[in-house]
Amino acid sequence: MRLGEVLGLSWGGVDLHQSCIQVSQQLSTYGEITHPKSKAGIRAIFIDATTAAHLEKWERLQAIELLKLGIKQNDSTPVCCSDKGGWFNVQNYQGGGGHGGRKGASTV
Repeated sequence: MRLGEVLGLSWGGVDLHQSCIQVSQQLSTYGEITHPKSKAGIRAIFIDATTAAHLEKWERLQAIELLKLGIKQNDSTPVCCSDKGGWFNVQNYQGGGGHGGRKGASTV
């Protein structure tokens, strides 16, 4: 997954029962949720049991932490959220070169 896809992933795109992540949006460098640049960017990624277990554990832990902030986790909640429960600033995660995180792949 590309950096913007990882940071733009919400829980509605994660199906832990089917061990699948639906990539249908990304977080732009301007902090906006947008569609992938091409039709090929909209895809399903199947994950192994270990990754699914880690995501399931994270979903539970995140829900507890968000409730402390008065936020109820739902399908639109970012999987990778800021300490305030919102979207991260993508520019904080881009390495040098200004390639928008396209130099390498991210691992979920």
